[in-house]
Amino acid sequence: LVAIVGYSLNWLESERLKASPSKSVCMMLDIKTTTAHSSTFVKPNFSNEIVQGLRNLRTDGKFFDIVIHVADERFPCHRIILAAASNYFRSMFAGMMKESCTDKVTLFGVEPEAAEILIEFCYTGTAVITENNVIELLKASDLLQFHSVREACCEFVGKRLDSSNCLSVRQFAEKLSCAKLADEALTYTAENIVTVACSQEFNSLNYQQIRPILAHHMLNIDKEEGAFEILMQWLKCDIELRKDDFCRLMEVIRLPFIRRIYLLSKIETNPIVRASTLCKKLIKETRLFHTCMLDKNEKTSIRLQPRPSTGIAELLVTVGGCDENCDEATTVVSYNPVSGTWKALAQVEDNLRGGYATVSIGNDIYVTEGKKNTKVWRYKSQVNEWIKVCNMNYAHEYHGSVVLQSYIYVIGSEGCEKYDFISDSWTLIAKVPHRVNNCSVAACAGKIYTIGSLYGSEEILLQVYSPDRDKWDNIPINLPPMSFVPTISSLKGLLYFTSEDSKEVLTFDPRRNEWINTTSPMLHVHLGGSTTVFGGKLIVSGGYDERYDLSGIIEAYDTDTNTWSVIGKMPQPIFWHGCVSIYSFTSKCFQH
Repeated sequence: LVAIVGYSLNWLESERLKASPSKSVCMMLDIKTTTAHSSTFVKPNFSNEIVQGLRNLRTDGKFFDIVIHVADERFPCHRIILAAASNYFRSMFAGMMKESCTDKVTLFGVEPEAAEILIEFCYTGTAVITENNVIELLKASDLLQFHSVREACCEFVGKRLDSSNCLSVRQFAEKLSCAKLADEALTYTAENIVTVACSQEFNSLNYQQIRPILAHHMLNIDKEEGAFEILMQWLKCDIELRKDDFCRLMEVIRLPFIRRIYLLSKIETNPIVRASTLCKKLIKETRLFHTCMLDKNEKTSIRLQPRPSTGIAELLVTVGGCDENCDEATTVVSYNPVSGTWKALAQVEDNLRGGYATVSIGNDIYVTEGKKNTKVWRYKSQVNEWIKVCNMNYAHEYHGSVVLQSYIYVIGSEGCEKYDFISDSWTLIAKVPHRVNNCSVAACAGKIYTIGSLYGSEEILLQVYSPDRDKWDNIPINLPPMSFVPTISSLKGLLYFTSEDSKEVLTFDPRRNEWINTTSPMLHVHLGGSTTVFGGKLIVSGGYDERYDLSGIIEAYDTDTNTWSVIGKMPQPIFWHGCVSIYSFTSKCFQH
């Protein structure tokens, strides 16, 4: 019985091995088949071989399934290759269009040479771009959605911009929605405007075409008067037809940086300017700027941003402050955003201490001292020196100062007064009804706002002063609990409350008396930092960060994008410093 059973088992095993030869091989090689391990074979250069194989099929004329007709030319192809290289052909062959089931397709609006280059690109990944074929190739690659070839053509053209073709290239690029190339052509035009403006093509531009050129920040002119003269040249080519557009184009001429004598003799006397309501409004704005009556925090526009080529720049200036050892500094440094450099300015003669305040009016800086000191210092940017001006009536320790309608207002718990820089005199104004600690001040919509904590209380109070009535009023607000009084700033008709001990920023609309809860938080904490408006943006600098390290970081808030970004770093980390912006002649950034 044992022998019979043994024979039967051997026979069954041999039959099983016959049915599964792979397993029999595994048994012979002594490989365990119960494990889950595997091996992946990757052939080197496989993709290159496939591409070469496709080229060979095309060369040998094998397996073509579509013929592309372009004018009188015929191009046999493999539709799968075209579909893989272009979304245009993919949509054509994969959809319900008749081309998906036919063996020929006719292309319109494409030159045969450009079509041949693109078909060759499908098989080789290379395209030969020349000055003779680039325009037609760009048009064809745009139409047939060969995006990489399109970008290569744009780059090719961009490297060959000159004064004779930049205008036509920009128009061509805009027509094809080649935004990068159009922007490059526009920038080239602006930077070479003196040469480009001499052409007949420039004088033939319409309103939509010339406005971005005249508005460009990099318009390369010696003086802003040059921009106005270019506009006048364009106007004179057809005065009757262009006079309305001329008035609208005056909006992009940076009139505040035109000399007063030129404004009076050349612009205000122009008949078209005198007859235009818009132009008269722009002239009024310019006069307010020249007389320091224009609030650049309230009114932000490109007209208040000097072009780099004119040698005028808006500078960010820090005054005094304390270092990590709490040593008080008298250093004054300025930051030029065009060159990205810092420059030391003349130092204040006195040691600034006891809660001084800093403001700018015109192109000069004023420092009102505190702690039993009534001194006031004026920095004259044209000569880079500090001079002493009329003393305040009272010493104001830890006060706030702000500029409104060409007056400097000093707001403190001991009293309030205003300074007339023309007569160099101080006048007392109404006192704040509630004395506060750590007050911060801002001017907005013709009024002055001050925030601080009530004496002997943690309650934070917002008070508003109306200069026309010489009267203070309280504004009931519901601020969230804060360990420190926030710093108040004004920009574009809104009040911004930047927290001292967090990244939070609160925004208040004084006209509607309501909070706006969409302002993004700062990137860093700025305990003991300083705020100002610079380049149309809210600036916060210095102070102690979230790690309690003294920081030199400067960050800016863009109201248009609701975003914060770091724009620079101070030469030395400081806190309790003054920070303002002024316009100053620096150096020209372009050479003709």
